[in-house]
Amino acid sequence: MVRHDNLSGIASGLELANVALQQEARDAFLSMFVAKDPYPPQLEWCNSNKHIKVIFGANQCLRGDSQVHLWDGTKTAIQHIIPGDIVKAFAFESKSFVPSRVNAVFENDNHMVHRFKHASGYLECTKSHKICVVYPSGRHAMIRVLRACKNQLPAVVMNANGAPSYSRLSYEGPILVEPTFDINIDHEDHAFVCDGIVVSNSGKSHAAAYNIAWDATGLYPDWYTGPKTARGINCWVMGDTAENTRDAPQKKLFGPDPKKPGWTDQPGKEALINQKYIIGTPSMKSVSGAMDTVRIKHIPSDTTSVITFKTHGMDIQSLASWSGDRVWIDEEAPKEILDEIIARMTTTNGYVYITECPQHGITPIVKFIQDNSEPGGDVFLTYITDEDAKHIAPEVRERNRRLWASDPAMFAARTQGRATSNSGLIFPFPNQDIIYDPNDFRISTRWKYLGGLDVGWRHPTAACACAWDPQSDVIFVYATYEKAETEYFYHHAHLQSWGPNMTFMIDPASGQVNQGDGTKILEKYWKLAHGENYLDIDENKRKYIKADNSFHTGMDSMWHRFNTRRLLIRKDLRDLIGQYASYEWNKDGDGPRKETPTVRYDIITAMRYMVMGVQDYAHRLDDIPPWLEMGDWDEPVVEPSWRPYRAGRDQDAE
Repeated sequence: MVRHDNLSGIASGLELANVALQQEARDAFLSMFVAKDPYPPQLEWCNSNKHIKVIFGANQCLRGDSQVHLWDGTKTAIQHIIPGDIVKAFAFESKSFVPSRVNAVFENDNHMVHRFKHASGYLECTKSHKICVVYPSGRHAMIRVLRACKNQLPAVVMNANGAPSYSRLSYEGPILVEPTFDINIDHEDHAFVCDGIVVSNSGKSHAAAYNIAWDATGLYPDWYTGPKTARGINCWVMGDTAENTRDAPQKKLFGPDPKKPGWTDQPGKEALINQKYIIGTPSMKSVSGAMDTVRIKHIPSDTTSVITFKTHGMDIQSLASWSGDRVWIDEEAPKEILDEIIARMTTTNGYVYITECPQHGITPIVKFIQDNSEPGGDVFLTYITDEDAKHIAPEVRERNRRLWASDPAMFAARTQGRATSNSGLIFPFPNQDIIYDPNDFRISTRWKYLGGLDVGWRHPTAACACAWDPQSDVIFVYATYEKAETEYFYHHAHLQSWGPNMTFMIDPASGQVNQGDGTKILEKYWKLAHGENYLDIDENKRKYIKADNSFHTGMDSMWHRFNTRRLLIRKDLRDLIGQYASYEWNKDGDGPRKETPTVRYDIITAMRYMVMGVQDYAHRLDDIPPWLEMGDWDEPVVEPSWRPYRAGRDQDAE
């Protein structure tokens, strides 16, 4: 496919193997990236001196004929977009369209293209491409288009008048396999309009490929201010499989033809490392076209760099004697692999580049990086804290201690051998940010109260209770209960101790007929609470009220409350806090991970029922339980640290 003229010179402009760059080629190279002042995000990433550098993106591509909306009102197929074009971007804060410059255009390999219908037309892209949606709370976020369809979340589209509007999507299925494209723009929200719908831009792995090429050859652009190599490096490049490593990182570094590494005559698919600086013939893997080891000349020092391609499934024991200078991990590796890589690089003070699509949510790795990537933070992941490790520089040891101070679980994993989770956390907030200390204040008698109840048998029956301060809209969870294989009247008796007139939002499935005796468990609870004449009482005024079981709406409400500290858990409720800390997405990202005998989410489910009903059904208690210390003031006497809407907390987890 013919590409645009100003990209055709990038191969020569990027001849990282050519010391005397021709001025015309250099200008073409610089013009692609230095598209604005300040530099676009990829340049900031490349110039960073942090020891671990991460780009989160998605395996997202658009069909070549997809029409990108330009700022002047015209449309151009994405395959014909060129750097410097001004496209119509979407600003999350103002919820309006704004102009944005294209930094780079990328042509990708063949992918299955899927079709999605919306009010303004059709979007044809890979099923993991991200679009902008709006949640019931009003929060805008980028999520995968297929997930938006499944959950029927309204997407941001452009209406006939050119203004933002909303439309739900429907999935029409796969249509064809062909080369796909994506672009990178300079607007901070990285969202632009394509085929009438707001989509996310991409380019996550290209920056890492450039960094590896520069580090291996020792040749850097004039504008580069990041760490430089004084000699040849020992570098690993890792993908999830040998095939994907071949088709992504290997192809970016050495071009599409493994028989001619570092050479191509296809504009737009240039190798970043020129063939003239490849020493000898690369060794190959058993997988067709997959390289194993490549030796490269480091120009300034006249030494040799070695790039070895690995996979995430490698034997961790092979890391025992390895030490290196650079590792590029494309897509997230198992946690134990990353742990060992960084530990092995401690003595060399090396660097790790991670490019991944966080499709499993906020994993412990992602959460850890986010917690330590704030301005001034140290994000060199290493687990060496032994005072006797004299070979580690003191400044490195101090950086490690600061790094792990925010993640005691991971510190314990390295020092005490405790395992940690590798799945996506639904709630990515640290435990200390979602708890309150009952010694700091007493719950007010003037607040309103509500409970949640999830029914079960072998699957435990679970409940929780909260006090809600309507003035600050903060929910304080102060009691929990969980018991399996116990009759309903025992549960009811226990819950009565929380307050005779407390209302519970009960699992709506309890209204279904019990297969054992043909009755409904909900009716049994009603009879216990109100007697045989329970039908005379309005259903919405009974002790047990059917809960709203909308999973994603409930999760969004809880996520937003946790994020703004308007949902707090008493710090000694270890059962609930334990479920909170392990509450994980399944592999498809459309629901929680399947429960096991040792991993339960019953109390979290009860809390979701409770949160969904708090504003409509919470009320004051007539009889306060004697074990619940309470005051009679209108305002809680609390340390200000729990107050909602702390600065810097309103971040998107999608």
